[in-house]
Amino acid sequence: MTKPTTKLLTAATLAFALPAALAGAASAEAGRTTYSIEFRYDPAVSADANYRAFENKAERECVTTGQRPLALVVQERACVADIMERLVVAMGNAQLARVHIERHGRPAPMRDFASRG
Repeated sequence: MTKPTTKLLTAATLAFALPAALAGAASAEAGRTTYSIEFRYDPAVSADANYRAFENKAERECVTTGQRPLALVVQERACVADIMERLVVAMGNAQLARVHIERHGRPAPMRDFASRG
Protein backbone atom coordinates (compact mmCIF):
# COMPACT_ATOMS: atom_id res chain seq x y z
CA MET A 1 0.00 0.00 0.00
CA THR A 2 1.41 3.38 -0.97
CA LYS A 3 1.23 6.16 1.54
CA PRO A 4 0.04 9.50 0.23
CA THR A 5 2.79 12.06 0.34
CA THR A 6 2.20 15.44 1.84
CA LYS A 7 4.16 18.41 0.62
CA LEU A 8 4.90 20.76 3.48
CA LEU A 9 4.70 24.39 2.51
CA THR A 10 5.56 27.46 4.50
CA ALA A 11 3.19 30.29 3.75
CA ALA A 12 3.34 33.97 4.39
CA THR A 13 0.58 36.43 3.74
CA LEU A 14 1.76 39.99 3.68
CA ALA A 15 -0.45 43.07 3.85
CA PHE A 16 0.76 46.26 2.25
CA ALA A 17 -0.38 49.84 2.04
CA LEU A 18 0.94 51.34 -1.17
CA PRO A 19 0.22 54.40 -3.26
CA ALA A 20 -2.79 53.75 -5.48
CA ALA A 21 -0.61 54.19 -8.57
CA LEU A 22 1.23 50.99 -7.63
CA ALA A 23 -1.83 48.99 -6.67
CA GLY A 24 -3.05 48.52 -10.22
CA ALA A 25 -5.36 50.22 -12.65
CA ALA A 26 -8.46 49.24 -10.67
CA SER A 27 -7.37 51.56 -7.88
CA ALA A 28 -8.17 54.94 -9.34
CA GLU A 29 -8.80 56.55 -5.97
CA ALA A 30 -6.18 58.85 -4.53
CA GLY A 31 -4.16 57.92 -1.46
CA ARG A 32 -3.08 54.48 -0.38
CA THR A 33 -4.57 51.10 -1.09
CA THR A 34 -4.14 48.10 1.19
CA TYR A 35 -3.90 44.62 -0.25
CA SER A 36 -2.35 41.29 0.65
CA ILE A 37 -0.21 38.79 -1.20
CA GLU A 38 0.21 35.14 -0.24
CA PHE A 39 3.51 33.38 -0.81
CA ARG A 40 4.14 29.66 -0.32
CA TYR A 41 7.65 28.30 0.16
CA ASP A 42 8.02 24.96 -1.61
CA PRO A 43 10.70 22.79 0.05
CA ALA A 44 10.80 20.54 -3.03
CA VAL A 45 12.71 23.26 -4.91
CA SER A 46 15.77 25.30 -3.98
CA ALA A 47 15.68 28.47 -1.91
CA ASP A 48 16.92 30.33 -4.98
CA ALA A 49 14.00 29.01 -7.08
CA ASN A 50 11.55 29.97 -4.34
CA TYR A 51 13.10 33.45 -4.11
CA ARG A 52 12.86 33.94 -7.89
CA ALA A 53 9.20 32.88 -7.85
CA PHE A 54 8.47 35.25 -4.96
CA GLU A 55 10.28 38.11 -6.69
CA ASN A 56 8.34 37.48 -9.93
CA LYS A 57 5.09 37.58 -7.99
CA ALA A 58 6.11 40.82 -6.27
CA GLU A 59 6.97 42.33 -9.65
CA ARG A 60 3.57 41.33 -11.04
CA GLU A 61 1.97 43.16 -8.12
CA CYS A 62 4.12 46.29 -8.32
CA VAL A 63 5.22 46.86 -11.88
CA THR A 64 3.03 48.21 -14.65
CA THR A 65 3.85 47.57 -18.30
CA GLY A 66 4.69 50.05 -20.98
CA GLN A 67 6.32 53.42 -20.87
CA ARG A 68 6.02 55.24 -17.60
CA PRO A 69 7.65 58.17 -15.85
CA LEU A 70 10.99 57.55 -14.14
CA ALA A 71 9.46 58.47 -10.78
CA LEU A 72 6.94 55.63 -11.15
CA VAL A 73 9.69 53.16 -12.12
CA VAL A 74 11.58 54.13 -8.95
CA GLN A 75 8.41 53.60 -6.87
CA GLU A 76 7.80 50.24 -8.51
CA ARG A 77 11.31 49.04 -7.71
CA ALA A 78 10.93 50.24 -4.13
CA CYS A 79 7.63 48.35 -3.93
CA VAL A 80 9.30 45.08 -5.02
CA ALA A 81 12.20 45.62 -2.61
CA ASP A 82 9.80 46.32 0.27
CA ILE A 83 7.75 43.20 -0.44
CA MET A 84 10.86 41.02 -0.66
CA GLU A 85 12.31 42.33 2.60
CA ARG A 86 8.99 41.83 4.41
CA LEU A 87 8.65 38.36 2.93
CA VAL A 88 12.12 37.25 4.00
CA VAL A 89 11.43 38.47 7.55
CA ALA A 90 7.96 36.88 7.65
CA MET A 91 9.20 33.52 6.37
CA GLY A 92 12.08 33.36 8.85
CA ASN A 93 13.88 30.89 6.58
CA ALA A 94 17.69 30.97 6.76
CA GLN A 95 18.19 29.75 3.19
CA LEU A 96 15.80 32.37 1.81
CA ALA A 97 17.59 35.03 3.87
CA ARG A 98 20.93 33.89 2.42
CA VAL A 99 19.61 34.27 -1.13
CA HIS A 100 18.29 37.73 -0.26
CA ILE A 101 21.68 38.78 1.12
CA GLU A 102 23.48 37.38 -1.93
CA ARG A 103 21.23 39.34 -4.29
CA HIS A 104 21.06 42.61 -2.40
CA GLY A 105 24.19 42.71 -0.28
CA ARG A 106 22.29 43.34 2.92
CA PRO A 107 20.14 41.28 5.25
CA ALA A 108 16.45 41.89 5.69
CA PRO A 109 15.89 43.82 8.92
CA MET A 110 14.46 42.72 12.27
CA ARG A 111 15.15 39.01 12.58
CA ASP A 112 18.01 36.75 13.55
CA PHE A 113 18.09 34.11 10.82
CA ALA A 114 20.98 32.19 12.35
CA SER A 115 18.59 30.61 14.84
CA ARG A 116 16.27 29.19 12.17
CA GLY A 117 16.74 26.25 9.85
